[in-house]
Amino acid sequence: MNMDTANDTERTLDGENSVRRRSRKKSMSGSGAREHKEQLQKLQQKDPEFYEFLKEHDKELLQFSDDDVDVVLHFWGTGGGALPVVSFLFMRDLCIRIGSGCIDECFKGIYKAYVLNCHFVNAVKLKHIRFLGNCVIELLGVDLPTAYQHAFIYIRQLAMILREALNTKTKEAFGKVYEWKFMNCLELWTGAICAYSSESDFKQLAYPLTQIISGVASLVPTTRYFPLRLKCVRMLNQIAASTHSFIPVSMLLLDMLEMKELNS
Repeated sequence: MNMDTANDTERTLDGENSVRRRSRKKSMSGSGAREHKEQLQKLQQKDPEFYEFLKEHDKELLQFSDDDVDVVLHFWGTGGGALPVVSFLFMRDLCIRIGSGCIDECFKGIYKAYVLNCHFVNAVKLKHIRFLGNCVIELLGVDLPTAYQHAFIYIRQLAMILREALNTKTKEAFGKVYEWKFMNCLELWTGAICAYSSESDFKQLAYPLTQIISGVASLVPTTRYFPLRLKCVRMLNQIAASTHSFIPVSMLLLDMLEMKELNS
């Protein structure tokens, strides 16, 4: 590499870094910047010692952007050792102290990261997926009214996937329901509703989720999906116990004994 090429490369890198810095500033422009400033003012009034600590040791955090959330979520979902725990605790503390300035972004990001990490399940990964699910449920408790809005949207997305399978009855549509990602999401929202069943908003989500789980259990009535049906029955029983309501599951179990494969 000659001197001219090296200089060109250096200028290119400097230009890219400059673009990143400008885009980072733009991400907090407009109404987002004003809201972020208001939240920081509230933080300064509510916890001046913590604010001064951030100002002294981590000035960039006072200019928190979506890129920072993505980095934390990446370490939370894929990091090893204690990194996922530290990343989650940092994100939870950030949501508590800054508030609405980052809660929506964190809720969206943590659910997306959870979905990306639960496509496949084996004995090794199951423990990690359960940890991620517990983290999501814990973070939702920071702001339950906002969490309800997000939960409603994501549960509705699951309902739309199931409805497509019921209407089209194609192998591809069935595959979108009978996959680990879909089932892990059902278990996540079952856990969330069970954890916050005493909250009126979250308790209202029990009915649509129950309808989805029941529909999944009976979507393809064959012995091949007996384990999946039993998993659905367990989720229904968990919801019934936490909400103190009656959810009939006997037909799902008795129907298994009448299938042709068992009587042939």
